[in-house]
Amino acid sequence: MDKKTTTGKETLAIIPARGGSKGIPHKNIRLLCGKPLIAYSIETALAARTIDRVVVSTDDEEIAAVAREYGAEVPFLRPADMATDSAEIFECVNHTMQTLFDKEGYRSDAYVLLYPSHLFRKVSLVDDMVRTLFEGRYYTATTVRKIDLQGDGYFVKDEEARLKPLLDSKRFGGGAYYRFYGSVLVRSNLFEPVPRYARVLTDEIEYIDIDEWEDFYLAEEVIARGLYDFEL
Repeated sequence: MDKKTTTGKETLAIIPARGGSKGIPHKNIRLLCGKPLIAYSIETALAARTIDRVVVSTDDEEIAAVAREYGAEVPFLRPADMATDSAEIFECVNHTMQTLFDKEGYRSDAYVLLYPSHLFRKVSLVDDMVRTLFEGRYYTATTVRKIDLQGDGYFVKDEEARLKPLLDSKRFGGGAYYRFYGSVLVRSNLFEPVPRYARVLTDEIEYIDIDEWEDFYLAEEVIARGLYDFEL
């Protein structure tokens, strides 16, 4: 891929796509409104002005062929032991970056991790988060989802092992909580001791994570009705 970014830094997009999928067989290359699911993440990465290179990490030859068709690189396959249900995603990331270095001497200043199952992400969001990382105040930038915990649904144990509503607990207190949501993760390869940045997603369409058929059909409806603009 030959593209000079607007940041002056080298940024690698990694799209992890293993072949095994229990909920939806061949999920990553299943057609969604005429395009394979993985194509949405590839197209977003290719359109981003802050990304220099787009690599798909997969153990599956069929996924690799589809990824190449849509413009991504698949310079090697991921080992089978890194494509199981229990495999850690950062094993895949480390394998990708280390193999690129060993084979090509390639290094990036940062990588962007884009899960294919989180297809609803705007190009502008990716660019903004990469630029935020390279401002130098953070070593990682992630998208998160706000979770409002209700006291009657969550409990903790007190000192006497009795259950108490979470929001009544002195240990936790009330308020909003946040958890990582895999739309975008940008991480510096410099590992500088600076804080993390979190971008709170507010569009509920961006919460869609295709894991089961219900998620797939919902995403299909959103796209068919033109309810989401991937560019803005």
